[in-house]
Amino acid sequence: MKRSCMCLMSLFLKSDAYSNSKHLNDVVEVSCIMLATMSSKLQKEHDSMDVFNLIEQLKTPYQEQAKHGRFDVSKSLFQTKLTEGSLIGPFVLKMIGYVENLERLGYPLSGNLLLQSFPESFSHFVMNFLMNDMEKSMPQLAAMLRFNYS
Repeated sequence: MKRSCMCLMSLFLKSDAYSNSKHLNDVVEVSCIMLATMSSKLQKEHDSMDVFNLIEQLKTPYQEQAKHGRFDVSKSLFQTKLTEGSLIGPFVLKMIGYVENLERLGYPLSGNLLLQSFPESFSHFVMNFLMNDMEKSMPQLAAMLRFNYS
């Protein structure tokens, strides 16, 4: 591993892009940290890359994986509906989990989305919520629902 970082240092020193950079040490340090956290197979493949190219190289497969993850979570979220007579607490927790997963994947959603998953019997609550222009987090919305429907 030390050899890889030393190779990077000499590669960067020869490069015009980094030779005048006051951040050369930061670039090398980030490269070393990234290489240190990789499997040895990935280390060998990316041994002589600079940090910027390394990041670009690694983005592609993980972006594709994240795209599939977003699709799966979105699909589950939009297909989930509260059925009449079901408990509100577990349902809201499941929906919060979907929304938080999408946030982690870079797609934050509004709590108002949760309102669309309720049956007609919640229409009074939804109308009141929207008319009063309430801005609530998902946990706050869950607490309001528990208070009104438990």
